[in-house]
Amino acid sequence: MSGSRVLVSLRISAPRQRTFDAFIDEIGDWWRPNRLFRFTDRVGCRLAFEPDPPQHLVEIGPDGSRFHIGEVRVWQPPERIVFGWRQAGFDADQDTEVSVRFAPIDTGTLVTVEHTGWDAIPQHHVARHGFPLGPFQRRNAEWWQALLASLHSHLRFGGTRQGGTPMSAFDGEYEPSAWDMIADEVARYERSGGSEPSDLVGDQWIILWTLGARSGKVRKTPLVRTADGNGNYAVIGSQGGAPTNPSWVHNLRANPVARLQDGPTVRDFRVREAEGDEKASWWARAMAVWPSYDEYQAATDRTIPLFVLEPTD
Repeated sequence: MSGSRVLVSLRISAPRQRTFDAFIDEIGDWWRPNRLFRFTDRVGCRLAFEPDPPQHLVEIGPDGSRFHIGEVRVWQPPERIVFGWRQAGFDADQDTEVSVRFAPIDTGTLVTVEHTGWDAIPQHHVARHGFPLGPFQRRNAEWWQALLASLHSHLRFGGTRQGGTPMSAFDGEYEPSAWDMIADEVARYERSGGSEPSDLVGDQWIILWTLGARSGKVRKTPLVRTADGNGNYAVIGSQGGAPTNPSWVHNLRANPVARLQDGPTVRDFRVREAEGDEKASWWARAMAVWPSYDEYQAATDRTIPLFVLEPTD
C-alpha cells in the first residue's frame, strides 16, 4: 500500500491466459463478499463482467436486477484490465478504479491489483465506515489478498470440495520440511492435536501453514503460540537469532495468507507484517510466553519480523 493507492500481488499456479480468463469469466465463482466493501445491501448476489458494449462489471441480484459497478476502461487480454468501482452510496462524481495486471512467471502468473481513488471518498462517507484513509486502505488490501487467494484456490481445485464447501489453497499438496526435526514435530502435533510438548518451541505451540513463495505448495512450521484471546495470533521470524529470516517469512511476504492449527482447531487467516506500537504490543505478549525473543534480536543485525494473523471468517 502506498499513498492513496492499495497495491497487492499474489503468485498463482496457473498460466497467464487461464488466470485472466478465470478472473473475467468466472468472477462469480471465486469472488467473496466483504461487509466493509459491499456494493449494495442485497444478499445472494453474484458478480459478472457483461460483454455488451460498453463492457462493464455488475452485481446481479437473485431477482436478476443489476447494479452497475463500473465500466471497463482498459482491456488488454491477457495482460491487463482496468475497471471503475462504485458502491451504491457513491455520488455521481465519486468513483474509484481497479487495475489488474497478469505477468507470466516461471511458476505461473503474478497477479497484481492496484485500487486507487479512496482518498476522494470522505472519511464520513458510509463506504468508509468512519475509518481514516490508512486503516481503511489496509483493510481493503487485506480483502484483495483474500480475493486473490480465492482465485488461486478456484484455479487449482475448481472452487469447492464435495458437498459445496469452498476450497482453499491450503488444501493443495503438502511438502514436508527437508529438516527431519521440523517434519517430525509437525507430524507429532497433528497426531496428538498439540497435546504433546514440542522439543523445539515448548508446550505452548501451534502449526503455521504457509504457501511456498515459488512453488505454491503447502509448508508447515511449528512455532510458539502467541494469541490475544480474540481469535488473532502473531508469529515471529526469530529463527533463534540467526542472521537470515526463516523460509516461512518469505512465504508470507509473497503470499500473505495462512492457515493455523491451534490444538484441534484449524482456521484460515489473512496476514500482515506489524510495525511500531502494534509490533511492540504483540512482542511483549510473545515475551510472556517465550522470554528469549529479546536475546534473539540482540544476537542478530536483522530486524526480526512479526506478523499478525486475523481470521478470514
